[in-house]
Amino acid sequence: MFLIISAVLSGCEGWKGFEVFGSSKFPLLRQLRAFKRGISTQHSITRFLKTVETGSLVLALFSWVNKLCSKSGKLIIAFGGKTLRGASKKLHLVSVFDCDSGLNLHQRKVESKPNEIQLHCQKTALSALTSRGADCLFQVKVNKKTLYKAVSSCFETAFGEEKNSPEDVQVRRGYGC
Repeated sequence: MFLIISAVLSGCEGWKGFEVFGSSKFPLLRQLRAFKRGISTQHSITRFLKTVETGSLVLALFSWVNKLCSKSGKLIIAFGGKTLRGASKKLHLVSVFDCDSGLNLHQRKVESKPNEIQLHCQKTALSALTSRGADCLFQVKVNKKTLYKAVSSCFETAFGEEKNSPEDVQVRRGYGC
């Protein structure tokens, strides 16, 4: 299992990729685990993974991630969405990402892109975060006119006509630029 997780975290894909990774990194892997029988073949890796109960593996991985997160103190978590195009339909995904460790903590398929926006703006989600002492930072796009005006108004009230008011304006043309 250590070989497979190490290979996946290193960007390897597929059974053969796991075997090649293990063979090429064997001296390093041997420093971390015994590997008394050497590196398994791709066929053995496949047979092994078929026996693993998915729920137990997910629980073990989440426990490991939680240990890492608790060591670092306060987390910086990013929520984001992507639309994957290509096949017959678009696939909309919303992800939760730990910026410090570089780990994708959770990913879920949603029916449409507005679900991503709703995730960021739900009062219950924000209340749950702030009640635990979290600070929240949001991006507001100009094309959300009502929200943009409301946020701009709050900044104008707070900072007036100060020359040094915090602002980051980015203008991009085209989708995904």
